[in-house]
Amino acid sequence: MKRLFAASFGIFALTALACGTDETSEFFDSGADDDDAGEGSETTTIDPIEDDASASNDSGDEGDAACAADSVVAERAPAYLYFLLDQSGSMGDGTHGIAAEKWNPVTTALKGFLLDPKSKGISAALELFPKGADPMCPSTNYGKNLVAPLTALPDTANVIGSKMPAIPVELITPTLGALSGYLPAAQAAAKNNVDGKTVVIVVTDGDPIGCNDDSIASIETEVAKYKSTVPTYVLGVGTSTTNLNKIAAAGGTGSAILINVGTPSVTQAQLAKAIDDIRTKSLTCDVNIPAAPAGKTIDYAKINVGLSKSGTKTPLTYDPKCAKGGWKFDDEKAPKKIVLCPTLCTSLNADPSSAISVEFGCTRRVVIN
Repeated sequence: MKRLFAASFGIFALTALACGTDETSEFFDSGADDDDAGEGSETTTIDPIEDDASASNDSGDEGDAACAADSVVAERAPAYLYFLLDQSGSMGDGTHGIAAEKWNPVTTALKGFLLDPKSKGISAALELFPKGADPMCPSTNYGKNLVAPLTALPDTANVIGSKMPAIPVELITPTLGALSGYLPAAQAAAKNNVDGKTVVIVVTDGDPIGCNDDSIASIETEVAKYKSTVPTYVLGVGTSTTNLNKIAAAGGTGSAILINVGTPSVTQAQLAKAIDDIRTKSLTCDVNIPAAPAGKTIDYAKINVGLSKSGTKTPLTYDPKCAKGGWKFDDEKAPKKIVLCPTLCTSLNADPSSAISVEFGCTRRVVIN
């Protein structure tokens, strides 16, 4: 017998199907021709979820039996993005910076991401810096009362976008204080959301200024404390971005993503792409294997995975080394998750119309190296 659960971009639903020897999955061919049915050429499959008790007393007509009407839901691991947006005057208050060059395209791109259907499966939060009454440098101003709380995307209710001011009006850039307050808050949230990946994304136009400690070394030390649990990405808008690479490296994300200014449409497009790239990296392709119903077990040797994309349904092969881009288990001896190999994961994340099916009951397709 076979069972499928299909997933759009974010949800994998297990659906019981009738699976006699004269039926095949819509994703996979049993290998038997209709004309040959009953002549020994059909492929008999076994229900991977079986009673732990003794074998059934059926008299050999298992091919006519229907699958039990069990239904289990499994979800892809989500992503949690914590944005830290620089609202200092140099981002575009009209005196220290031009809004049309920085603030407007930056916030437009960010709002577009928050509303993008491809962002399904992601939750985002927003903190602005500087923020609060003077002095604005202390870490206590940040992370406790977020400008916008963690919100499931797409943000059609405009919970986050509505919190972005029309123009930035503050003068200092308290990067150290903001990160010192925000990173612990993001890490605490990550501990409560162990099902997915949590990252902080800093959007700023340059070096810290205006506080007692504006050193890049101090910021590096701070972000390094959290890089294993909450990596820090840095999007640098403008020309004063020399030190931002150091912050990104210390935060475990390599180097800052630098955004050109001067042509608003280019700035907006580059920022949108940068955020989308982070989205793709943050969404994992781990699929929790559903627990079997009470008193039953799963035969892990009879699990297969298929990809449906642009109307084409393709069977995937089990590839424990991910040499050719199929799928594997998280743990061969005690599997809990199905993990899509990186190439396949990237393709799936880039196309929200893609769907994954997980088939139970057929001998595993293994990659041939």
